[in-house]
Amino acid sequence: MKRLIYALPIVLLLCGGSRAFSQSRFYTVTTRSAAYAELDNPTVIVNSPDQMASEMSGYGLTIPFAMDAFGQHLDFDQTPPSAFFFVGGFIGVNIQSIQRLCIFDGFISKLAWRDSTSSISYQLQGPEGERVLKVQWKNMGMTGNSSGDYVNLQIWLNGKDNSYEVHVGPNHVSGTAAYYNNNGPAIGGFLSNYDFSVVDATVHLIGNPTRPSLELTQAYYPMSGTPGSGTVYHFAYQAPASVEPADKSPETVAFHPNPCTDRTVVELPEALNGTRPALSVHDMLGHEVIRMENVATGDRIECGALPAGVYYVALTQGGRTFNGGKLILTK
Repeated sequence: MKRLIYALPIVLLLCGGSRAFSQSRFYTVTTRSAAYAELDNPTVIVNSPDQMASEMSGYGLTIPFAMDAFGQHLDFDQTPPSAFFFVGGFIGVNIQSIQRLCIFDGFISKLAWRDSTSSISYQLQGPEGERVLKVQWKNMGMTGNSSGDYVNLQIWLNGKDNSYEVHVGPNHVSGTAAYYNNNGPAIGGFLSNYDFSVVDATVHLIGNPTRPSLELTQAYYPMSGTPGSGTVYHFAYQAPASVEPADKSPETVAFHPNPCTDRTVVELPEALNGTRPALSVHDMLGHEVIRMENVATGDRIECGALPAGVYYVALTQGGRTFNGGKLILTK
């Protein structure tokens, strides 16, 4: 899925009910159950169908709030805004100093206006240094699904300990169209460059929503089903060290030609020559569309059956996965 930032002018105690625990380089993730409560008298960001043109409609706000995530400091109190709130259930923060975006994925789906009760709003709680920013998507419709389908969710960002939470509220989901024909939403977060062709760090929940595991290589990855109302995913921050941008990674694979129309030839980086890595090609939604084992320089990729577009490549060798670069297919 390609997500664009539209530059528009405009604690937690882990209590009973914990079901699952996973860990990544940056976050320890815990799943629990808690009663879902709507925000009390929040500030409305979006509350009309005209403002919900698509799930990629994003609205920038300046808010006196700051936190760290994925090794970077995020300041929401900037003009023009650096923090954007998207109809599709996620928050994007522009880190201009390193030309990067930090994304908090709450419930990535093709969410849309449902009726007059639909809205996106926020509430800022606590004194400076201990603020909690709570963002709410209320009674959102689901594009492509039955008119009776709806979603409620909140993302909580904690400025004191840099944790964040996704709270899943009442929902009814009868189809997969709004999930980009996946079986569930994407929940997690990542740090990337502006076109998402390079992912510096990521953590997404995959598998059963009640006992998810972690996907640590893809910037968008769906769950296998819809989380039940009252499900809370707590991402406890673990790593204060900064992340260096990875554009010039020595593991980037080359293709000849690129762009291509129906086939191209692989050229592995010198660091991986002789290692025979696995190569996978992914579309904008994160789907794996091609996979080749034991790849060597000179191997040919047949891609004529794929639609035109931008595809992202991953290389896996010895238990490590590397960003493999970008493949552009034209027709």
